[in-house]
Amino acid sequence: MPKIVLTDPAQSDLDDIFNHYAPIVGDDEAEQIVIRLLEQLEHLETFPGMGRPSLKPDVREVVFTRYPFLAPIVSMLTPTRSRF
Repeated sequence: MPKIVLTDPAQSDLDDIFNHYAPIVGDDEAEQIVIRLLEQLEHLETFPGMGRPSLKPDVREVVFTRYPFLAPIVSMLTPTRSRF
C-alpha cells in the first residue's frame, strides 16, 4: 500500500492555508481546516487512483470541493511511496 509523504512545498502550503484562515475564522477552526485537508489526503493510501488526471504525465489532482484547493499527486514514485 502506498505511503503518503508530504513534500516541503506541500507542508509550506498547509502552513500558508492555516495562516490565511486563522485571522478570519480563528486558530482552532483554521487548524480544523488543515486537519480536514490532511484527512482527505490520507484516503490516497487506500485509494491511490482517486482524483482526476492532470495535464502532466503520471500526476493526478485531488480537488477539495469544500475549499478552493487542488493537490497535485505524483503517482507512485516508488512501490511504497506517493509524494505530493
